[in-house]
Amino acid sequence: MCQARPVAASIFFATSLLAGCAPAILGALDAATADDGALPGDAVRADAATADTVGSDVAQSDAALTPAQLAPCVNGDCWQTSVLPVLCHAGTTDENFSSGNYNVHAYATLFRAATATRVHLTRTGGSWQPALLIAATAGTLLADGERGATSSGLTVSVENSGRSGDQAGVLVQTAQALGAIVYVTSWNVVDSDFVERLPTDATYTLELTSGCDQATYRACVVNGHSVTEPGCGWLHEIAWEVVPRLQGTRDQRLTTASRVAWWALKEGLLSLRNPIVYSNCNFTTGDQRIGPLETCAVGRAWQVGMSGIQVWAATLAEAETSATTLYPGQSVGDVLTATADEALLDAITRAAVVTSTGDLRRSWLLRNSAIGFTHQVSSVTSECIDRSLSWCYGTGWTTSQLYAPDRAGAMQSIADLYAWFDLQVP
Repeated sequence: MCQARPVAASIFFATSLLAGCAPAILGALDAATADDGALPGDAVRADAATADTVGSDVAQSDAALTPAQLAPCVNGDCWQTSVLPVLCHAGTTDENFSSGNYNVHAYATLFRAATATRVHLTRTGGSWQPALLIAATAGTLLADGERGATSSGLTVSVENSGRSGDQAGVLVQTAQALGAIVYVTSWNVVDSDFVERLPTDATYTLELTSGCDQATYRACVVNGHSVTEPGCGWLHEIAWEVVPRLQGTRDQRLTTASRVAWWALKEGLLSLRNPIVYSNCNFTTGDQRIGPLETCAVGRAWQVGMSGIQVWAATLAEAETSATTLYPGQSVGDVLTATADEALLDAITRAAVVTSTGDLRRSWLLRNSAIGFTHQVSSVTSECIDRSLSWCYGTGWTTSQLYAPDRAGAMQSIADLYAWFDLQVP
C-alpha cells in the first residue's frame, strides 16, 4: 500500500493533534492518541482560528458574555483531539479517562454557519458529574457548563448542566461558521479550578448533532457494502456542500462527484475524521503523512485533501482560477481561509496557509474539496475508467477490497454513488 503512484500515494495513517488551548502552536503528529478502532489512526482536526470566521461578533461582545472565563487547558491537563458535527445526523465519540494523565478532554470542532448544533455529553461509567464547556478557539468561553453566551448572530444555551444525573447538553446556534473547542470534564474538576482528577473508570459518550433543512440523512450502500461513519457523513458533505459548487450540468456534476468520491472511498480517505487536512508524501523510504505547512519534493507522489488529488495535477494558476470560479465574489484568500477553517487549523497555521505561496499554496487550494474534485476527475476518468491501471483496483487494504476489488466492483461502486448522489443532491 505504501508506494508512489501517478494518481495518488497510498495512505499512511497518523493522528494530527490540535495545537492547544493556550497560545496557538503548530499541530503535531501522534498516532498513539488515535481513538478510531477501525483504522491504525486518522487525521483528526487541528485547532481552528476564530479571526474572520467567528467575525467580530464574539470579539466585540465580551461585555455581554455571562459565562465565567475559565482556563481548562492552562490550569488543567488537557488531552487534545477533535470531533465534527455530522449534518442531519448524530456523530458520536466514546472515550474514557483511564490513563489518569488528563482531567480535561479538549475537542476542536467547527460549528457550521446558519445551523443549530446540539452538543450532548453522557456519563457511561464511573462516579462523576459530567461538565460540558465550550470556547471560541481564541479562548473566550461561550459556555461554562451553567451559562451560555449570547451576541449578535450567536446564541449558546446550556440545556443541562450535568451537576445532577449523567447528562450535560449545550445548544449552539450561529449565523457564521464558528471554530470552537468543546471541553469534557467533571464538575469536581471545574470547581477545583482544574486541579482535581477524574476517576480512571470514568467513561463517556460525546454526541454532536447538526440540524439542517436539507434532504434526510440516508444510509450509504456502495457495491453491496454499508459505508460506516465517518464515511457516510462525508458522502453527505459532498452531496450537500461540494456538488452544488461544481460546474456543468447536473449529470456532469453527479458524474464528477461519483467518480472522485469513489476514489476517495477506496483510498480510505473518507474513513478519516478530517480528510481536509490530509497530506501524504512519498519518500524514498515510503509514504509518510506530513504536517499542514510541509511540502513534498517535486516529482514525489503527494496526495492531499478529501479528493485524494496529486498536488502536481494542477498548477497554482489553475487552482487559483478554480477558486474564484467556483466561489464567485470571493478572493483566493477567502477560499484559503474557509478551507483552513474547515481543516480546523490553529491560528498561526491558518495565517500561514492564507499567506502561503508556491507549492504549499497550491496544496491548500486543492485541499478545498470543490477545487480538488474539479481537478481530480480527469485523472480518475483517464486512469481508472478509460483505462484500468494497476493502482485503480486491488485488495491490498480494506476499503479497496470493498469498493474496488476489480474493475467490475469499481464500476458498480461508481454507479451506486451516482444513484445515491442523485437522490441527495439538492
